[in-house]
Amino acid sequence: MEYHIKVNSPLIFAPMEGVTDHHFRKMILTEYPSWDYIYTDFLRLSTNQNYKPSFILKFFGIDQYDLTDKYCQKVILQILSTPKSTSAYNILQIADLGFQWIDLNLGCPSKQVVSHKGGSYLLSNLKELEHILTTIRKNFQGYFSVKMRTGYKNSENFKDLLHLIEDCGVDLITLHARTQTELYRGKANWEMIKQASKQSNIPIIGNGDIQTLEQLRQFNTPATCQGVMVGRGAIRRPWLAQQWYDNKKFSLAQENTLRVAFMHKILETYDFLDSTARLKKMKKLTHYLFDSHESIKKSQLLRSNTLREFMQEAEIVKPQFKD
Repeated sequence: MEYHIKVNSPLIFAPMEGVTDHHFRKMILTEYPSWDYIYTDFLRLSTNQNYKPSFILKFFGIDQYDLTDKYCQKVILQILSTPKSTSAYNILQIADLGFQWIDLNLGCPSKQVVSHKGGSYLLSNLKELEHILTTIRKNFQGYFSVKMRTGYKNSENFKDLLHLIEDCGVDLITLHARTQTELYRGKANWEMIKQASKQSNIPIIGNGDIQTLEQLRQFNTPATCQGVMVGRGAIRRPWLAQQWYDNKKFSLAQENTLRVAFMHKILETYDFLDSTARLKKMKKLTHYLFDSHESIKKSQLLRSNTLREFMQEAEIVKPQFKD
């Protein structure tokens, strides 16, 4: 089966470390299939280990890569690499398994990742970045994208980064319009996304601060970028892609109903965990599930001591539920 890349304004569900594991991805693609793609959280390439095919497939969430399967068509394998861990062997393993699209994480701002010269650190060292990009490109003939920020401490080398990435044979760039030091503070600089789109000969996917249909309409335009990736806003409104394609608004009451249904689906997805682990999972997601004006409701849920208490507060308790 031939693999077709959607390049006409795709909507992508962003990877989020500790959130978008394969259980979560399968639930999203089942319940909210309007998303064109969803990325894995990053597969960290090892500096001293050659990964077995079974390890890579388990991380991805399948037993074998099968292009006739919708999951394989829509889930993109994201990797995290460093100059020392970029191994031709591991890249070839991924290619030999049949993966058609891989994405290199150049955006993670965490101190642990950047201290090991991974994620957004690589935006500060073009020589090391070039080594990684060329190694991947030489050993992987499929679709190769990167997810990056506008810079590390600042955006002074932004244009050089764009040129280098394109020259190394990358097919697509997703740009989160903040630097590493900005983390998730302030506003994403969408003017830089528009600037990148004008300067690049490869598609630019914009990312940053999209929470609502109105914001999606504002930024997902041909004049700004070639598609959009949504992160925290996709957790808050996983139905956002459906809204976009159906051009449909939801009232606050409708959204509250949809959110309760989503929270229930999350609980069903992780029903193999005990109640303590599920409570921890739900509290983690609660940080993304509410708008800023709903801080009281969010705080009440985060103070829950048991899963039953959480479900009662969220109004999703079923009579047969046992804590």
